[in-house]
Amino acid sequence: MKAIPYDFMGDGFKAMVGLLWHLSSKKIKDKIVLIEEPETNMHPGYICQLVKFLVKFSKDLNIQFFTTSHNIDFIDSFFSETLGKEEKDYLTKELQIIRMEKEKNYIIPECLDYKDSQLNMEELLIDLRGI
Repeated sequence: MKAIPYDFMGDGFKAMVGLLWHLSSKKIKDKIVLIEEPETNMHPGYICQLVKFLVKFSKDLNIQFFTTSHNIDFIDSFFSETLGKEEKDYLTKELQIIRMEKEKNYIIPECLDYKDSQLNMEELLIDLRGI
């Protein structure tokens, strides 16, 4: 097996490794973490893994994540069939999506829980990314 140098890895992989490095700190337990578009430059397969990591860290270390995204792959990953029952149960209880839409000169937020978000995406075909 041949090792691939870290410098040869893509920006998305490096971003995920950096985020996981910070989240592995013992000082992060019971904190609030703000992340802007964590999926930037990531392969869709990495995005799914990132969501699994976020759910795991949130659940195991009581971390509350506030995350922004315009990426449908990232949003879809929270409803993916690759998530286990335990992860989905946790998200059903804890996840909230705030969809922001611009109407004239006003920004109108819509707060959706896990089930409402899933219904909007699957049945109504509404894109939760908003504007």
